Amino acid sequence: MNKIMFKNISTKFVLFILAIGTFIGFALVGSFNTFVEYTSTNEFCATTCHEMSTVTK
Repeated sequence: MNKIMFKNISTKFVLFILAIGTFIGFALVGSFNTFVEYTSTNEFCATTCHEMSTVTK
């Protein structure tokens, strides 16, 4: 029964869907990596996240 259901799906369509999925996956991983690097900087933490107070003697 499964062979009958999937017989009409072409190989080009499957490869196209896999290519689109791969591209979207790489874009999401790259965006996440950029976001993590940006939020790990002192400039982000000192202004956006919270104020950093220094102890002076």
